[in-house]
Amino acid sequence: IKNLPKKFIKFDGHGDPKAHLAMFFAECYKFRHNHRALFRCFPRSLEGIAAQWYREHINPVELKNFDMLINLFIERFIQNVETAPTITTLCYLKQRPGEKVRDFIQRWRSSCNKMRDPISQSHALGLIVNNLTQPLRSLIFNAPFKSFIDLIERAECIEAGIENGAFDAVIQVKVREDTKKNSRSQNAPANIVANAAAFKKEKSEYSKNKEVMDRASGSSSGTKTNILYG
Repeated sequence: IKNLPKKFIKFDGHGDPKAHLAMFFAECYKFRHNHRALFRCFPRSLEGIAAQWYREHINPVELKNFDMLINLFIERFIQNVETAPTITTLCYLKQRPGEKVRDFIQRWRSSCNKMRDPISQSHALGLIVNNLTQPLRSLIFNAPFKSFIDLIERAECIEAGIENGAFDAVIQVKVREDTKKNSRSQNAPANIVANAAAFKKEKSEYSKNKEVMDRASGSSSGTKTNILYG
């Protein structure tokens, strides 16, 4: 067989086997219907673990056609392919203890962008809020959000207030099972619930933190306030 490709992009056993096959067939386009040529070329495109697998487990003489080799190759290395996240995956992708809210939202969105079927922005915002750690989740839960930027700004503002102790007098700690109909399927070990009535009563005592508290309660005036970063 003349004019076979001399160099190939190598597959070492790591990565997507289907992506490698696509590149291999692109390099062997002229011989795509010549199974004999494909059998000769394919081992040259392998190295490392993949080459070892081929040497130890593949005998081209026993294979009726190149499609059989393709199926064996994919079956062996398909576990390398990262499974696309589902809506269930996102529902359980929670903020880690000590993780900054901005970092969590960016990590969540990165996973969301890998979904095969995208979800609406409003749905995504609701899932993110539901997976924030306490007490941030309770303090921000009922606030309206127009965009991811709006959520990040408001969440960072509240996060800074929590770190500075601005909400100490308005957070009531309660340990209870989450049995609400629309709650997450797994029980929350500890839910720290914001006491809205206490918030309204006590906020006058924290005039220095008025902007932070106004934004947390969703009752900020039309004037743009400064954003505090933790």
